[in-house]
Amino acid sequence: MNHKLWYYAALVMALALRLYGLGDESLWLDENHTAHLLKQGWSGITSDATQGPLFLLLEKIITTITGMSEVGMRVLSVACGVASIAMLYRLAVLLFSPTAALWATWLATVNPVLIHISQDARPYALMIFLTITSIYYAIHLAHENSVWPKAAFILSTTGVLYTHAYGVFILPLIIMIWWIESSANNISWRTYILPSSITIALFIPQLITFAERFLTKTSGGSIAIWIATPTVWHLLATPYLYFNYAPLVYTLIALLIVAALSIFRNKVKLPLLGFSASLMLMIAFILLPWLVSVALTPIFTFRYTSPAIIGCLLILGWSLAELPKLIRSLFAFTILGLTLVPIYSYHTKLDKEPWREVAQKVSVETKTGAMILADRGYIRECLENYLREQTKPNLQTVSTGLFVRPESYYASHIIRVSAYSKEVQASMDSITADLHGGWTLTDSTVFPDPSDVNPHTFSWVAPITVTNWIAKEVAVE
Repeated sequence: MNHKLWYYAALVMALALRLYGLGDESLWLDENHTAHLLKQGWSGITSDATQGPLFLLLEKIITTITGMSEVGMRVLSVACGVASIAMLYRLAVLLFSPTAALWATWLATVNPVLIHISQDARPYALMIFLTITSIYYAIHLAHENSVWPKAAFILSTTGVLYTHAYGVFILPLIIMIWWIESSANNISWRTYILPSSITIALFIPQLITFAERFLTKTSGGSIAIWIATPTVWHLLATPYLYFNYAPLVYTLIALLIVAALSIFRNKVKLPLLGFSASLMLMIAFILLPWLVSVALTPIFTFRYTSPAIIGCLLILGWSLAELPKLIRSLFAFTILGLTLVPIYSYHTKLDKEPWREVAQKVSVETKTGAMILADRGYIRECLENYLREQTKPNLQTVSTGLFVRPESYYASHIIRVSAYSKEVQASMDSITADLHGGWTLTDSTVFPDPSDVNPHTFSWVAPITVTNWIAKEVAVE
């Protein structure tokens, strides 16, 4: 099979892996939040504290056609995931070589984290695609100063900035790329003035919004208060979590060591732009937000760093391409074989919270006069998306020991749904104490069973507890 056929095979495989089981798991917490925002219309699209409006706007347009099912809400991410594979190939050819590009493409095709992101109704697949596209056309501007590269650069870079707050970290990456290109090829900075000026001008409205939210957070506001200050371990563990399977990670480290020795022995000249751009991707989306988190306010979340995966894959693809053919084949087969383990686990185990199953249990157990109590957070949103319509009027949210509606005190049966309680444990304990005052706990069920959770998942599958309470006078009767 020739080079081009291997490339097309990677795209077909990427599409298959991202479509397989697309609707098997229910929407998890953040995906339910996406659905909740979409149902609010334009006000919901512009209200999210940590992301820009672009993803929600595109999601709104697409779901008017596909519907709000699990599959319908994830179609956009699938499309962005496959498009990212295609753009990664083009970028790697530009930075390294066609051989390195093909290896990087296949590594991205089977990467379980990228597969997961491409099956998630969140903005990260879009952010990765736009980041790759922005870098690709930023490099093209140095060699083709025509209208199309400028327009493509402006649209993709502005798109990154309007997709997520982390999009701002692409700006130092672009500046570094232009500095290297200008120094190496004696290119005037005037080439970049117009496209960069237009991009910044377009970004100003969203920049003001992000700045306001950031200042609110730094002054002790309620924006993203669940993000903890990261440690050095969080910084060092991030690249590991992009693969999250120890034998695979050790093999990749061995690959980098062997490739470095081979390059040193054969005196291979490092591709300055390719190597620098790959490293800067990791610095921009891992190190810089980590430094902001430590010095100013916590903003570091593993999921937000996802564009940095591309930097890892570019360097790994180039490393494979520089090895002798026999050693390269051994590493390639070993990496592919080990990757099958987390891929199999991803498609046979749970990577998302089973809110659909929880809501089904609650709907079945809700009787006349019963009250459903959702602990604070986004739990109510998760339940509302799946509860039967006739059951939704029974639902209310509690955040203290006092219930929201007085009639709760006269409910003969209460079903309480709890999750994500680590940040609000004191409040949750007070609710439990209040319930014990008038009701008797009859049973408790935890979703999912720990044995059903993917051991190689990069996200945390929070346990969901459903408890049933019967009024004490009813219990006595």
